[in-house]
Amino acid sequence: MAVEVFWEDEARTILHYRFTGNWTWKEYFQVLPKGRDMMAEADHYVCIINNMLETDHVPAAFLSRARSIINSRPENTGLVVFVSTGLFFRNTYETFTQLYPHLAKQYVLTQSLDTARTWIDDWFKQHGD
Repeated sequence: MAVEVFWEDEARTILHYRFTGNWTWKEYFQVLPKGRDMMAEADHYVCIINNMLETDHVPAAFLSRARSIINSRPENTGLVVFVSTGLFFRNTYETFTQLYPHLAKQYVLTQSLDTARTWIDDWFKQHGD
């Protein structure tokens, strides 16, 4: 499957979505309920890594779909980090932050998983577990 979800850590504070190849919205929406169920089992904040390092693909209507997903996110959602080196995704993210500047602090973009993990660690230091 081109989209999968799993816990990044034993403490279950980081949920990791991995996107590969030409993933589709259908594949993502098949996995999203599992991720939301996993988050519902946690009685603390959960940060999310959207790992897009193995794809250059951004499906149609990304911005409107992203907004819909954000509007239905669980209350215990912490920092959400997109990880991508793709120029097209970076441009899409920049458009997202222009359209929704109030979300730019909670939905961030980096080019490495190590940086994503560091930012999440820093977020938990500021917001508690």
